[in-house]
Amino acid sequence: MKSRNRQVQKSNSGAIADVSFLLLIFFMVVTTFNKDYKLNMTLPPYSDQIVSGPISGDRLIQLLINANNEIMMEDLIVGEDFAEQLAFQIERIIKLKMKPVIQVKIHPDTNYQAYIELLASINAAKNNLRSSLANQIFSQSYVALSRVQQDEIESILNIRVSEKEIVL
Repeated sequence: MKSRNRQVQKSNSGAIADVSFLLLIFFMVVTTFNKDYKLNMTLPPYSDQIVSGPISGDRLIQLLINANNEIMMEDLIVGEDFAEQLAFQIERIIKLKMKPVIQVKIHPDTNYQAYIELLASINAAKNNLRSSLANQIFSQSYVALSRVQQDEIESILNIRVSEKEIVL
C-alpha cells in the first residue's frame, strides 16, 4: 500500500477572533441590566430606652397590607389617593397637639413591592405636610427654609412609624 502524504490545511484563526469579538460586542450592546430601585430612608439613632406604657388611640394610625396587596387604613381599603388621606389623618392628630404614631402591619403573603409603595406613600405624606406647614408658618417652601426653620417644622411633624404591636 501506498502511503499518501496529505497536507493538512491551515485554518485562518484571525477570522475566528473577529467573529468572537463581534459576538462579544453584540451581546454587550443588546444586554440590559436591571436597575435596583431603593427607597432612601434614614433610620433613627439607636437607643437603649424602651418605650413603655400604652399609646393613646387618638394618636395612632393603623395601616395594614392584606394578602391581596391592598393598603388598609383603620380597617378600610384606601384608594390611589392614600398619601393625601394619610396626610389628612396626620394633620388631624397634630392639630390635637399630639405626636402621631403610624403602626404598619403586613400580611405574610404581601409582595415586597406593596410594602415599598406603602413606605413611599408615608414619605410622600410627610413631604406634603412639611411643605404645607412651611407655607403656613413661614410663607416659604420647605427647601427655601433655613436649617433652624426646617428643624422647627420637623419638631412639629414628629411622626413615629412602627411595625411592632402597639398596646393601646
